Amino acid sequence: MLRKFRLPVFLILLTGACVALIVSARNYLQNALTDRSIITGDPCRPPCWQGIEPGITSGEQALNILGDLFIVDPGSIKPNGTLESSGVLWDYRLGGKRRDAGMHWTSGVVQEIRLGINFDLTVEEVIDHFGTPENVRVAGDGTPEFWYWLIILYYPEQGVEWIAYTEEYSNLIEPVTSVEVIHLYSAKSLEARIREIEETYSVDLDEDEFIPWEGYGDLTELYLFVSMEKGSP
Repeated sequence: MLRKFRLPVFLILLTGACVALIVSARNYLQNALTDRSIITGDPCRPPCWQGIEPGITSGEQALNILGDLFIVDPGSIKPNGTLESSGVLWDYRLGGKRRDAGMHWTSGVVQEIRLGINFDLTVEEVIDHFGTPENVRVAGDGTPEFWYWLIILYYPEQGVEWIAYTEEYSNLIEPVTSVEVIHLYSAKSLEARIREIEETYSVDLDEDEFIPWEGYGDLTELYLFVSMEKGSP
């Protein structure tokens, strides 16, 4: 009877050890695939990302670095155009809410990097690390049945802008509002950044849409109505 009792106990202990090992290995892999470099500054601080620095790194160098990154799915790397003018798209091995990632270059030099963030990040954490945004722009997105707001936090003199997303059907920007995309580029004035966006994405922007940081609260009162008032005759 004693032997029959000991065997199940041993199996239970062995199963528990295996489960703990699997959980530990899974957590280790997830941490290894999570790209926190834009906050930690390791191996370089934004607007540099993983050794790729807008305005300095060539498209060819960027492709070589990208191909060596463990966090990137190598089969997802999709260059287009030429090394002189175009860019590349890719996916992380560990996706986030917004998985789009890419960069473009002109005259053979990287101009901008766009990253979907694959870890939890809030507006409050961004401000803690980068200070008060120089300007904010708000835009509606989604559909009439599923709408939300995009809040773009501009730090052009640092070469960084963050895109936050409100909760569905919410007008509120809060400390816990989720930040899910970052754009990186060489540092410049807000005016130069606006011109760059217009040329790159073929859009027309009104400078009155770029509002000084007014803190947390109702977007329609803090940012949208201010923009309308400034733009009115």
